[in-house]
Amino acid sequence: MLGLALLAAGGAFLLAAVAAALALVLPTWAALLIVGGVLVAVAALLVGIAASELSRSATPLPTAAIEEAQDVLGVVTGNGSR
Repeated sequence: MLGLALLAAGGAFLLAAVAAALALVLPTWAALLIVGGVLVAVAALLVGIAASELSRSATPLPTAAIEEAQDVLGVVTGNGSR
């Protein structure tokens, strides 16, 4: 957990450094808007990739649970082998 927190803090400082560097040649609001826009674009790209992967993946079917439920149903209704 600490490593993840340090990674997030490091990423935040790097983004702040990029915004500060851009603020040397642009107004501060424009530099922050550019950095924020890039972050939103990257997040949207990652969401699109994840949605594509999820739509391509097959829904797992719990075959063992289905078989066990059918066995139990057979025993309960009297059609089972028990």
